[in-house]
Amino acid sequence: MIASVLTKAGYNTGLYTSPHLHFFNERIRVNDRMITNDEIAEMVAKIRPAIEEVNEEARYGLLTTFEVTTVLGFYYFAQKKVDFQVIEVGLGGRLDATNVVQPDVCIITPISYEHTISSAKR
Repeated sequence: MIASVLTKAGYNTGLYTSPHLHFFNERIRVNDRMITNDEIAEMVAKIRPAIEEVNEEARYGLLTTFEVTTVLGFYYFAQKKVDFQVIEVGLGGRLDATNVVQPDVCIITPISYEHTISSAKR
């Protein structure tokens, strides 16, 4: 909703969400336009050397998919020169990859029951 309001107000707005519902591309959008497969391939090729360098020096394990996806989103937003980034955190907590953001505004919403269902009940 916040990204939509900013876009409608004329701002170049990046939106990063997780998880995706149908397509990976849903996670990274600019002005409600999903990143394309070609853009993903191009961006991953550009950030791959940095990912490999970090993984070579990793003390606590390799970068996770969420961490790499977060970097991809931030890099894409920088390339698109967005005015605002609306970033949804992952699991939250001190080790969440989105903690590198220093937000101007932070909104906390309640977590509903779908986050409590055990895999045995599915």
